[in-house]
Amino acid sequence: MFEQKLNEMLSQLLAEEKQLVQQNRKDEAAFVRIRSNIVNIGKTVWQVVVRTEKEENRREIYLGKMAALRMAWQESLSQAEKYEDHDKVMIETMKLSMLEQVLRMFEESAA
Repeated sequence: MFEQKLNEMLSQLLAEEKQLVQQNRKDEAAFVRIRSNIVNIGKTVWQVVVRTEKEENRREIYLGKMAALRMAWQESLSQAEKYEDHDKVMIETMKLSMLEQVLRMFEESAA
């Protein structure tokens, strides 16, 4: 169910990116691509967990791996803010926001 929801989200994001490219809105398309990359990361991590872990451990392991990503991206955001790298701040903020959406979707699917 979770993977299916991720696939649906990916399809929507890829369609949106394609439309933006056709409209010659390449900067906006790049932001959508970043969002779709985060969804794809969430999907890939889940697929690995499903293949390698016992069912009763999957939730905890998946959340742990995603928490490690969150920590790395928060550190990257902190560094970008420290050095006033506004483009990097925007990208890292977007990545963290999309990660939270993926995690909410995971929790809703697990409920």
